[in-house]
Amino acid sequence: MDKDRLGNGFAAGTWCKQVLNSKGSMQIMTREGTASQPLGTTVADRSLRIATALSAEVVVLRERLALLEMLMVERGLFGPEEIEAYRPSSQANDGMKAKRLSFLDRVFGSMRD
Repeated sequence: MDKDRLGNGFAAGTWCKQVLNSKGSMQIMTREGTASQPLGTTVADRSLRIATALSAEVVVLRERLALLEMLMVERGLFGPEEIEAYRPSSQANDGMKAKRLSFLDRVFGSMRD
C-alpha cells in the first residue's frame, strides 16, 4: 500500500493490513508487528475530523444565511449594506463571544481527546 494513502509513515510497497485490536480499535499490522497507534488517534486523523466538522458547519450556515438574506430583501426589511453597518451592543458581543468559544471548543476539542 502507498505511504500517502495510509498516512502512517510506512514506505510504499510495505505489506500491511488493518485489524481490530482487543479494545476494538483499528490498527495497522505489518510483518514486523502492530503499528504503534490505532487508526483515528494520529494528528492527521484528528485534523481530518476537524476539517469535516468545519465543512459541515460552513455548508449549513451559508445556506441559512443566503435564505435569510433573500427573505429580508424580498420582504423589504433591510439589505446587506445595513447588516454590514450594524454595530451590536456590548451584551450582544458577549453572547456572540460565548457562542464562538463554545464552537471552537467543539471543533478543536477533538485534538484533546
